[in-house]
Amino acid sequence: MGIACGVFIYVSINHLLRGYQAQKPAAVDTPHHRLLAVMLGMGVIAVVMIWDN
Repeated sequence: MGIACGVFIYVSINHLLRGYQAQKPAAVDTPHHRLLAVMLGMGVIAVVMIWDN
């Protein structure tokens, strides 16, 4: 459940920002930072699911 929610959060945020054109390239737009964002999303959802029980 945590993996699914983390990926969903990442995809939805990435989809919302797709139309945004930055004036200069961002240093955080790398595969490593994207993986970190997914892992952070999974962690947040996992903690929320633990508190839910």
